[in-house]
Amino acid sequence: MSEQIREIWQRFDDLVDKAQTPEARILVEAIKLQTQLINLRLAVLEHLPAVSALSKPRP
Repeated sequence: MSEQIREIWQRFDDLVDKAQTPEARILVEAIKLQTQLINLRLAVLEHLPAVSALSKPRP
């Protein structure tokens, strides 16, 4: 996991800690979980040959 992603997770954790209501805490945790799911799905796509070819710089 990259340092940038670790920083994002830490920011989510900070928001959870600062949430003033249980509802706000649950909402931030739900957004964090959704973000983690999207990150996992995108990581898988990066390893597909067609996607890898599209993401390489062109000469």
